[in-house]
Amino acid sequence: MKKIFTVLLFISLLLQTVYLYSADKKAAAKAKPAVATKTEIVMVTTGPTSFSFRAGKLLSAEVTNASPSIKNLSKFDPSYSMKDKAYAALVLSLDKGRSVSSFDYVLKDRKGNLYPCVAVRDGADGPFDASKSEHKGVESKKYTLLFIVNPSTVGKDPLVKYALKSKLVEDAPDVSDIPFRNLISKSFSPGSGIPEKGNIGVYPQEKKVEVKPAPAPAKKPEAKKTDPKSAKK
Repeated sequence: MKKIFTVLLFISLLLQTVYLYSADKKAAAKAKPAVATKTEIVMVTTGPTSFSFRAGKLLSAEVTNASPSIKNLSKFDPSYSMKDKAYAALVLSLDKGRSVSSFDYVLKDRKGNLYPCVAVRDGADGPFDASKSEHKGVESKKYTLLFIVNPSTVGKDPLVKYALKSKLVEDAPDVSDIPFRNLISKSFSPGSGIPEKGNIGVYPQEKKVEVKPAPAPAKKPEAKKTDPKSAKK
């Protein structure tokens, strides 16, 4: 009987010790100061930043619900009568001797719906002019294709994928899975921010980073005390 009592007492003391140790660890964890963090915006790159197509190179791709300035858009254009609209822009450069027009390409969404190009812009900034259809390539110059797309294809994801399909050459392969940066309701980005290597698939993302405390100021060395007696000598 004494042995059983001794064993039970030992087990009880052991459990009590484990409980107290666990409680001390939790208290120590709570006592640790919280790590200060701040939110930074970093640019995320998902893949190639430019895409080759039959007339040159695609450098930037964005889609938004914000309406850009479009001059001379015909009321007979199929997209003119669309009740709800979103806008997709492809900034490109042309190879030497090549040209581009609003009749050359359509944009294709994941469901296979096609959206014709409604305007081509000289440069990567400014209003679009739907009456000027063809543009001959000038070296080191950018051009922008504008498409009016169904806003239901846009959503809230940071990137929306479309394909560029040629209307001139039926058997030409599509430029597939072009990631358009989703601006939601913001206007198209300034063309001056597009690097020569392109920025397709590059988008901003919030990231939390630890804020390191400022280092403690260095202690100044104490001035040596001079013995007045030794100074008189």
